[in-house]
Amino acid sequence: MKALGLILKILLGLLVIIVIAVGVIVATVDPNDYREEITDLVKKETGRDLQVETMSLSFFPHLGINLESASLSNAEGFSANPFVSIDKVQVGAAIMPLLSQKLEVDALTLHGLSLNLERDKTGKSNWDDLVKPADEATTKGDKEIKDDENPMDKLASLNFGGIDIQDGQIHWKDEQGQQNVTLENVNFTSGAITFGEFFFIALSADTKVSKPQIASQVDINLEAKLDKDGQYAIRNLNITNTTTGQGIPVKKATTNIELPSFSIENKTLSLASLVINYDIIGGKDFPLDSVKGELTLTEFTGNMESQAFNAKKIALNADVTGENIPNGKATLALNTAAQIDLKAQTANLPKLTLKVLDLTANGDIKATQITSDAIVNANLNIAETNLRDLLKQLKITLPEMSDSKTLTKFAASLGVQFASKTQALKVNNLKVTLDESLLTGNAAVSRFDAPNISYDLALNRINVNRYLPPKKEQPTPAPESQGEVDAKIELPVELLRKLTVNGTIKVGNATFDKLNPKNIVMTTKGSKGKLTVNPLKADIFKTQVLVHAGLDVTGKTPKYSVQTNTKNLPIGEVLLALADSDRLSGTGTMNANITTAGERVSEFKKNLNGTAYVDLKDGAIKGFNLAQAIRDAQAKLSGKAASKTDKEAKTDFSSLVADVTITNGVINTNKLSAQAPFMRVNGSGKVNLPKGTLDYLVKTKIVASDKGQGGEDLKDLNGITIPVKLKGPLTDPSISLDLESLVSQKAQAEIEKKKDEVVKDVQKNVEDKLKDAFKGFKF
Repeated sequence: MKALGLILKILLGLLVIIVIAVGVIVATVDPNDYREEITDLVKKETGRDLQVETMSLSFFPHLGINLESASLSNAEGFSANPFVSIDKVQVGAAIMPLLSQKLEVDALTLHGLSLNLERDKTGKSNWDDLVKPADEATTKGDKEIKDDENPMDKLASLNFGGIDIQDGQIHWKDEQGQQNVTLENVNFTSGAITFGEFFFIALSADTKVSKPQIASQVDINLEAKLDKDGQYAIRNLNITNTTTGQGIPVKKATTNIELPSFSIENKTLSLASLVINYDIIGGKDFPLDSVKGELTLTEFTGNMESQAFNAKKIALNADVTGENIPNGKATLALNTAAQIDLKAQTANLPKLTLKVLDLTANGDIKATQITSDAIVNANLNIAETNLRDLLKQLKITLPEMSDSKTLTKFAASLGVQFASKTQALKVNNLKVTLDESLLTGNAAVSRFDAPNISYDLALNRINVNRYLPPKKEQPTPAPESQGEVDAKIELPVELLRKLTVNGTIKVGNATFDKLNPKNIVMTTKGSKGKLTVNPLKADIFKTQVLVHAGLDVTGKTPKYSVQTNTKNLPIGEVLLALADSDRLSGTGTMNANITTAGERVSEFKKNLNGTAYVDLKDGAIKGFNLAQAIRDAQAKLSGKAASKTDKEAKTDFSSLVADVTITNGVINTNKLSAQAPFMRVNGSGKVNLPKGTLDYLVKTKIVASDKGQGGEDLKDLNGITIPVKLKGPLTDPSISLDLESLVSQKAQAEIEKKKDEVVKDVQKNVEDKLKDAFKGFKF
């Protein structure tokens, strides 16, 4: 707008010069005879040199003047190029209306106009000397004008034929900003100008900017009206602009602006409608091939004094193409209204709707303190959509899932509040539907550089198995490697040290593999590198499992802790669900308080410390029948054949208690005892997890009984204790059975001759059965 005002001032100055020249010429007959007087007058008024090659007059029916090859010199200290030069100037006035004190001026014709505007390194411009300071603008004659006199009244009867500028050029050279701007092929035409009546204006030009390199072609068409009180109006404004060059991120951008009407009254701008059409062709570094669409603004008002702006409707439609777009093409539609008050620092976007691909969202946005520390409140609703199809359109490859119908139902609604000063984001009334799952609750995060997170979420149910890959037949296991894979546990340590968290999530019903926990509650708290999960509880295995866990990354080495105290735990169901093994059954109590530290599995084992206690009732160890093994041993001692049985290979117990202490990865047995219908078992020893070895002695005392697992057959072994030694690698320990005492107690004399043979035979039988039993356990 400043540049346009400057151009208009220059044109007005030229018109004044021309009118002065006309006055001088009219007083004479041959204007060329008085060329020197004219140039002297211009020199006196402007300090510039005026050169005119040819001047001519016309007298009837129009009084006019024609100038050819005219130029005005540049200001001192600037380039030698003329400030302005014109190939042809023509203007005139009808003679007959002058007799009636009416002024009818022909169109002002300026062909081949060249205007050079410059600014030096100090900020001085080459037109400063042509613009008089405000305190010099009032002359003595001006003071005689009455205050209530309107200067425009003297031009009330003016009828100006318009302006016709052809093949113009405007050059702007800014040494201070190191920038050159050139307007070429400037064409400006207007219709006849009469006060109170609309007239057309057409402007076209080619623009080139040096830094950054931008070239554009602009065409402007409009209708304008000028009233003698100084008010003006514009309608049917149409601007078309095409821009290219390295200074823009695209190859080519074309816009067309249509403004049928607008008015400015009492500092209020009113627009009935504004339509902007755009067509963008992407460049090398632009992510899209093309963007084409329309932006519409309806019933817009803006008060410059109160700085309040309102639009009844804002609509944006776009068609985009590109390799990264689903199917190569997508359509976007955005609609909203707007109320913005800069003084009150408020903004409101009600009835906001967005449609893109298969996603439809609606909501509203309200903001305060928009010019300082903005606080934004938004409500968003995402209509139900097929998330799987949407991700497919976005070319996002999903992992294989057991159920191909997952992710086909997605919807969400939430309220969002964002405070820019505190970097606080709050999500309220969250409601997310995914297939058969519903997530609700609230969440918040502040200080993004050191996140402070809080949440309270609830998930009604989820079947995790549906989202996991389908189970396949297990391939033949590869031979185990000699060395253990020492996996490293990667943790975002720096983030955890900055993180503050306090949140609870509840899950009503979950399914994972063979587990079906219910009423899950997990509360997480932490700050400055220390995090705790307390509690983590769930109803599972017909009881409630309660776990407390902790993580500490304040030091160089991460530290972990786990505590649990669970009663009435069916250990068989747990092993079947977690390890796909039912070698051990029984119901009882399991307590554990364990800590460890490290970044690798080997370090976890080495730094393992704590206690564990298990008390099981009425269970069994499957895969090994200790009673049968002893009966077989007894038969061999008696010289009889081993008995056959169709009963399941298991060892029943009425009570099994294990109490251990763990020190630096070594498990020390405080107590290991079991009560079976026919025997009492006690054990002692160590398990060294870092080395992967064990050294255990299990003593079995026969207690004859007439019930349970052939107790009647063992009456004659009553009181005998049989020790079993387990030693060596955890995965394949050596097992030895000491039958020396059994032999000496029951048949010392008769067995002495063949003791070695019988002992080895029985020992091998028991060892084989024990090894078969141990194969089902993982250490």
